[in-house]
Amino acid sequence: MDYEVLDGARHEYALRGEREIQLRGDGVAHPASMLGAAQLFTPYEQITHVAATRRFLWLATERSVHLFARRAFLDPGTPEALVARLRALLEHRQGGRAQLERMAQIEARARRGRPRVLAALLLASCVGVAALAVGGDQLRIYEAGYFSVPLLRAGELWRLLTSSFVHAGWQHALSNLVGLLPLAHLLENAIGRSRAALVLAAAAASACGLAGAVAPGGLIGASGLPFGAAAALLWLDWNRVEELPAWGRFPRFWLLLFLGLQALMFLLFQSPSWAPHLGGFAGGLAAVALVCARPLQSRSGDRGLARAASALGLALLLSLGRLAYDARVDAAFLTRHALRMAELPGAAPSDLNNLAWTIAIDPGVARAELEAALPVAERAARDTAHREGQILDTLAELQFLLGRTEQAVETIDRALAAPCKPWSTLLPELCNAFDAYYREQRERFRGERPAEPRPVDPMQRLQELTPPSGGGAPEKPAPPLRIPADAFTV
Repeated sequence: MDYEVLDGARHEYALRGEREIQLRGDGVAHPASMLGAAQLFTPYEQITHVAATRRFLWLATERSVHLFARRAFLDPGTPEALVARLRALLEHRQGGRAQLERMAQIEARARRGRPRVLAALLLASCVGVAALAVGGDQLRIYEAGYFSVPLLRAGELWRLLTSSFVHAGWQHALSNLVGLLPLAHLLENAIGRSRAALVLAAAAASACGLAGAVAPGGLIGASGLPFGAAAALLWLDWNRVEELPAWGRFPRFWLLLFLGLQALMFLLFQSPSWAPHLGGFAGGLAAVALVCARPLQSRSGDRGLARAASALGLALLLSLGRLAYDARVDAAFLTRHALRMAELPGAAPSDLNNLAWTIAIDPGVARAELEAALPVAERAARDTAHREGQILDTLAELQFLLGRTEQAVETIDRALAAPCKPWSTLLPELCNAFDAYYREQRERFRGERPAEPRPVDPMQRLQELTPPSGGGAPEKPAPPLRIPADAFTV
């Protein structure tokens, strides 16, 4: 039965900007977006959910979701009137009662759901870890929390979780959170907190796993999580569209566009960070197919999922506690960590060098820490055949600080003779800058210039010359992490 049979009129609901939503005989004509003027037509049988909330009118269809701000209507009470009339119309159409029953199940599941807090918990975790660096040492936090396969094999399982919340500064964290928080909130709206948390955990683990399989360096950053959430939302949009609330969906076109642009960037720039991103996507896809194998309105298995999510939450809390303890409480952490890394099978030279450099540049470093870092630097140099200038410089710095001047001079001479790193050829001036820096180091080791202050590392100088996105140079830039190209910061 079409609309004309019901009351013989087409109903129009005015929007600002000379736009409108029309209920016609066979479907709804509406703007394609909240702000655009382009019109779409949606047949009634393709509507999966319609609802009016405090701020929006939601219209979900088999292909997408559309929302209209309440303030966009000329009459603020219009959304409720539109929803009531549309539902009355569906009730008199063939198959309409089944549509309305599915909508009622969606809203019943939303009512019995718990408050949406997953995005807030992720934000609090990232901010809490970043706050550890305030008045502390960002490099120490990196050492305590980054992921590497050798450390995982050695029993440090917490790094599977902590690595997603360790970032190379506030800008890095914010760039990841901009994508993660809205997608995580949508995913929780769609499938509930327990399922969403398990999907994100699987994405984090898969990001670490593929990154570790592709390159030996350490991994920090949360960008595997939004890729996992995007994959889950896509799977749900194709496989559970009639069970999803409108506020648990993201327009399919924009998800596909985002993923396509990311893939294009990886191809054009040949960035090694494709591995954790792809790993997060694959993990999210597999996990959502597993936890949503049954219909969403079915409560079978909910208790098991809730227990698993609770165990995950406890594991995350303990992992972040271990990170905080190692980074800010345990004064012997770097010494103990260095002694372990010097003998750890499969440790990447980048991780070894980063640790040795962290200890060498610490202004309050104890001699015991320097002595523990020396074999770490020696192993990094040995594992790279004494051909990495930055790694040799780290070793020379430690030798000098320990009073082994002749060895330091010999080592820095090797750094001067080492070939320019391949990634430095992209910035040819860096090769000359490193050469000048190594010569300054040699003069320092030979006593031809004061031991303090240490010459400015070219990578640190580059950081000083490159202002942050907010504008202006940092007042006191921290010495950079010495992470070669085989390490991931995503």
